[in-house]
Amino acid sequence: MILPLLFTATLGGSATAAIAADRLPPGRYGMVLDTATVQKLPFLGDTRGGSRGWLLIDIESSDDGLRQVMRTCDVIVTGLKGKEGRVDVPRAFIDSIPVNRRAIELGDDAGTGTKAATYTVDLGQNRVGWDPQRAARMPTTEANPAVTDSDGDGLPGATMQLRVPLFGRVDLYVVQHAHISLWGAIEPGAVVRGGVTFHHMEQATIGASHSMFHASPDMRPDPDRSGFVLRPVPADTTCDTVRATMCTLGEGC
Repeated sequence: MILPLLFTATLGGSATAAIAADRLPPGRYGMVLDTATVQKLPFLGDTRGGSRGWLLIDIESSDDGLRQVMRTCDVIVTGLKGKEGRVDVPRAFIDSIPVNRRAIELGDDAGTGTKAATYTVDLGQNRVGWDPQRAARMPTTEANPAVTDSDGDGLPGATMQLRVPLFGRVDLYVVQHAHISLWGAIEPGAVVRGGVTFHHMEQATIGASHSMFHASPDMRPDPDRSGFVLRPVPADTTCDTVRATMCTLGEGC
């Protein structure tokens, strides 16, 4: 989901960029991020799902413009109904996601006819459960030496928990390679709403606690159901409180 490589980018000298910077002042922000997918799951068929994340972001001013420091605070998997089962994201998985530091590109959307100030952030390459320095491509088997225990639970890859009627809890050991960008318009009050561009998305199940679920379902991103909202939150907001704070503001409840 979120990986910590620092991209440096300049704002350029346009008047619109300056206006955009004024409309997105440094400070503490909360984000709700939806990344939607369609997966073909065992026994469940094509399933519209994805994930929703709550993030705490500090926007900072630098010599090159604005940058954001992003922390992932909570994640849920969306799409499955209770009778079909559900997928849980263990706390160890969430806590293992590194802090992400990225440059913010500000500009304008000439297509709107109003020169609306715009926000764009490339979140970089995200590799979960494997080391890209040990393999050029994402591994698909547990035996690949590039596989790591990214969440520190003693199991390969990163562990997700699938709960399915008749089977109970099944642990899935997954690896992932993803690259997304966020883009949107800056609204009054320093609120940003926008969409997600998927540059790359692949995931493999390299093991499971029940052999029947040791499979890598086909998965494709669904940009039409993906998006985010970024908005200011009180300066004392923490990772423990950002989800409730955003819900109080009417976002991500």
